[in-house]
Amino acid sequence: MAPWVMAFVALAGHSLSSQPAARHGGRVVDTTLRLRGGQASDAPPKNALTRDEITDKMNAVPAFCIMNGNGGMVGVRGKDDGKEAINWFTDAAEAKAILAVMKEHNPGVELELGVHGLGTAFRLCKGWGDSEEVQEKMQTEGAKPFAGELRVQGNMPLMKETTPRLTELLEEAGIDKGGWQLPIFLCEELQSSSMLPVFLSPADLAATWEKSGRKKEDLPEGITMMDIRMLAAQMQTEDNPWRVIQFVGSQEAYELVREIQEAARPATKPTDDAVLDDLPVTAEDDDDVEGDELYSS
Repeated sequence: MAPWVMAFVALAGHSLSSQPAARHGGRVVDTTLRLRGGQASDAPPKNALTRDEITDKMNAVPAFCIMNGNGGMVGVRGKDDGKEAINWFTDAAEAKAILAVMKEHNPGVELELGVHGLGTAFRLCKGWGDSEEVQEKMQTEGAKPFAGELRVQGNMPLMKETTPRLTELLEEAGIDKGGWQLPIFLCEELQSSSMLPVFLSPADLAATWEKSGRKKEDLPEGITMMDIRMLAAQMQTEDNPWRVIQFVGSQEAYELVREIQEAARPATKPTDDAVLDDLPVTAEDDDDVEGDELYSS
């Protein structure tokens, strides 16, 4: 069964106030994102970041995709909706579990995990809302245009819980929700004068809170949640000193990056330039995936 693959291509808003926050499993709290830091002079502020600068910041977090032996990205067809998609997974355990399922259902097909920076995945998956030309350059192994979807896939249970609220926030902000959503979480109390960490899960935020020497019971009841597109839009404005933003992945994700890199030596396998050996270290199988199959030509 021949998998669908994607040819590698060269990669090159709205002004929003902060949206209400939701704690994973907790209450919704209204809060305003106030960042400290930035220029300490009378010069006009230059807080707005370019898309390339935002992409670089996002690339501190790895995203995993399924690849074949030829270095092409492999898509799956959903058992329930039948939609064809290439996914970049931010949850390391889920990426490994899905790879295992795909290998089981496709014996004899060489499959492995590849890794790119989250910013690269964000661009490929139309996170900016105007990247249709990227998909037009994609093709299957049979040189046919790829007609499926490109998605950034967050932790599946977390996505089931947060997607309804994220969709509402995106609609209120006037931002196209696209074909996928991805929540990000932050806590103003973790901000220093030079850094405000942004997490992909409340669990990673809580782990960093405790590692910083704070007590678990002192973690604020309300933490800020928004879709990653909303933060990307805000970071293109002068509203705050956005350079203090630092995206932080999970310990498990960085460990999986190292495993992939070790497995790739001495052979050279495709990885994103943004995912390097010196990544910072911080901080099951899903029913919808079972029965997914590789695209066949």
